[in-house]
Amino acid sequence: MSTGISSGRSSEQDDADDQDDDRNPELHVRDNRTDRRRAVHGWHVRRATSVSDPPLYIFEPMDLGSLPAFAAPDVLHVVVEAPRGTTLKLKYQPEWQAMTVSRPLPIGVRFPFDWGFVPSTRGPDGDPLDAMLLWDVPSYPGVVVPCHPIGVLQVQQNRTNHDPSDRIRNDRILALPTDARREDNDGLRLLNARLRLELERFTVAATELEGKDVRILGWGDATAALQLVRDAAI
Repeated sequence: MSTGISSGRSSEQDDADDQDDDRNPELHVRDNRTDRRRAVHGWHVRRATSVSDPPLYIFEPMDLGSLPAFAAPDVLHVVVEAPRGTTLKLKYQPEWQAMTVSRPLPIGVRFPFDWGFVPSTRGPDGDPLDAMLLWDVPSYPGVVVPCHPIGVLQVQQNRTNHDPSDRIRNDRILALPTDARREDNDGLRLLNARLRLELERFTVAATELEGKDVRILGWGDATAALQLVRDAAI
């Protein structure tokens, strides 16, 4: 007499599921019986093989760079790399699906706000668009924050460090998290003249010893920031 638990499934159904898994390799849940996997937002679920076995939840990293750029037509996703207040620039490496150290900032310089990137975009330098979150709390590397774009700092720099012969744009998106509580949701009021000047000085100071030769070109409004992301979306 069999002591196993029947799945109630035919071999044809199992074969059909295997074909679905082949067509969708990124979406899978592990099943001990057939070793099929179906992923859900980075979590893998190993189903029980008996009544007494609880399901086992296993986390596996996911590619943050492949998240959609937009959470809604006028709301961006921003992946935080370097939190507000840190003196260490971090960079997301999609091939490792991990944060890595880019460089320490010069002495006395720290990130005034959370710094990160807009996923599924590509700027002129080949990297995702840079973004800074204008709220008064630090988050954490790898956190994904829905944001309203409120402006863009327009920047030009040399493509290769210490080589001024070829220059490219490397604009910075300024964004306000949708869950911000104490900040004014009016972008023009939030980005007042003094704050714009300080962000310009930070941008130059943070890269001054890296041979980037950053030059500030000006500022764009929320509409310009939104269009920049749309144009860079991949």
